[in-house]
Amino acid sequence: MFIRFIAKGIAAAFGVMVAVVGNGAEGACDPFPKVEWWGSLSHESVIGYVERHHGGDWAPYVEKWEGQLEQLQKIYDRGSSIKIKSRGISLKEDELLEYVKQVHARLTVMRCIRDGGPAAQETDTAAIGDCEAFPEVEWWTSHDHDWVIDYVKRRHDGDWAPYIEKWAGQLKAMKNIHERGGAAVIKSRGVSLEEDELLGYVENLRVRLEIIQCLARADGFDGLAESSD
Repeated sequence: MFIRFIAKGIAAAFGVMVAVVGNGAEGACDPFPKVEWWGSLSHESVIGYVERHHGGDWAPYVEKWEGQLEQLQKIYDRGSSIKIKSRGISLKEDELLEYVKQVHARLTVMRCIRDGGPAAQETDTAAIGDCEAFPEVEWWTSHDHDWVIDYVKRRHDGDWAPYIEKWAGQLKAMKNIHERGGAAVIKSRGVSLEEDELLGYVENLRVRLEIIQCLARADGFDGLAESSD
């Protein structure tokens, strides 16, 4: 019931958001991703929407979409689905993951327009380039550096400690399950990992944690312990 309520709320919000089609004054900003139920989004129409509905204040509009992204990520992580009422379709698994990425891309463009162009980088982009790419794990919503950096800024106000602790905890838990000869259930995919598959996932988690720590250093975070293993 709770999941259905959230999904219905998100779907209803999407219906309203179809009118939010944005401005292109900032040529350096990427175009919005193409999503059929969003309509023909452009930079200009989004700027116009923010002017009409929020008096030019981007904060409530950005916060609204940040909230939608958070809910979508939670629904995906639970292995649930959402309904897009305007199209009479449901999204789950890979389709929902793709939509999560599209909403994230939409937010990135919105912030770029809000800031008058690509925001001045506080993060050491050269140092980020030294960090390896994340391993490809199909049920991970965050597969790239920019996504993770944005998530930490949005969810933890730029504090990397809770995000690092979260993934260090997952690594420890999966290692313990493997050492006990148990199985780990991935709810978003409805699959169980054991033996060699679980060991491979443990290795992916170890690599991911190292990359997260690399990104944290590039972002100026100096609270890393000597070892998180």
